[in-house]
Amino acid sequence: MDHGGGTGEQFIVSPGAVQDAPGVPSLGFGDGDTGFYEGVDDLFRVAIGGVAQWAWSGATFIGNTGGSAAIRNVVASATVPSVHPASNDLDTGLGHSAADQLSIVAGGVEIARAVESPGANQLIIAPGVTQNAPTTPSLAFGDGNTGFFESADNTLVIATGNAARWQIAANNFLAINAAGPFMFNTAGTSGTTPIMGPNRGDNNTGIGHVADDNLSLIAGGLEGVRIEDPADLAATETSLWLFDDDNAAIQQVTVGIADSGGAGFKVLRIVN
Repeated sequence: MDHGGGTGEQFIVSPGAVQDAPGVPSLGFGDGDTGFYEGVDDLFRVAIGGVAQWAWSGATFIGNTGGSAAIRNVVASATVPSVHPASNDLDTGLGHSAADQLSIVAGGVEIARAVESPGANQLIIAPGVTQNAPTTPSLAFGDGNTGFFESADNTLVIATGNAARWQIAANNFLAINAAGPFMFNTAGTSGTTPIMGPNRGDNNTGIGHVADDNLSLIAGGLEGVRIEDPADLAATETSLWLFDDDNAAIQQVTVGIADSGGAGFKVLRIVN
């Protein structure tokens, strides 16, 4: 025991000695086989039941079993973890990219980030990264080749079985296949501009919506057929509208009186 005159007073256990004796730790408790000792200079160990279990130095707090958990005395970042599940893999663990942000780091790469912000809590997958990797999507399921990834900024891709299948952007939902179907995120108020169709390479052909309770079939930007809700029809009207090339306009088909098309038949007609 060093009792100085004002500063630096200490109680030193085993002064001047280091020992590797977990069975008899320098500062023991109970039956004496559990406590603390200095295994080597500047390396503090914890013994439990006569077995060295934990050690800490200025740099780390670490399990005594090879490959066990570790905490490092470093400034954590999005790519530098300070909490590790395996002490032999110190570039993998938990990091800290900014206040209220927890980073999951593997191999020195930020794989995911949890962000706490009032009203905007997020789990961000592959933060700050875009990729074109349908075989290894950022958020994957099962065997890892099916999931989601951001192929470009603000463009989300769905991959299944190692292949990109669908693309989602602000204004559209498209098949990756250049001849696959499409949907547009626009108001359905036109009989000449489709909002969905069978071939994204021919996007002026598909289905439109000219008005409530009306379905338009559009080909080449022209409304060829319109189906109207039967509940909206007046006498002699039908639900069918057809494009009349003579008039270059969509015309409603009406029905004639009984036998107007011969015995047992009615005439279907459009205006001249």
